[in-house]
Amino acid sequence: MPKGVEPTELDRKVMFYQERGHIVPRRNLIKTPEQIEGIRRSGVVNTGVLDLVEKEIHPQIFVMISLLKSPDIFSSKSRKNDTEKLPTAATT
Repeated sequence: MPKGVEPTELDRKVMFYQERGHIVPRRNLIKTPEQIEGIRRSGVVNTGVLDLVEKEIHPQIFVMISLLKSPDIFSSKSRKNDTEKLPTAATT
């Protein structure tokens, strides 16, 4: 607790338990109700974004990503062989 700063009720509770030998979290780990609400709202937004992304992902996208990660993607032999393995719209 910095000198000259009045402890809050939460600070007093934490110090109470710390003085009795309990392990207590650092102050930066304890969230205020406003911070908790912000975390909840962020979770709702993230869930919405992931739901939208899920609707746009198709099997071909995963194949394309794996092709791009291939170390020899620019070799004509590799590109020809990998392209032949791509699923078509009729097979998905």
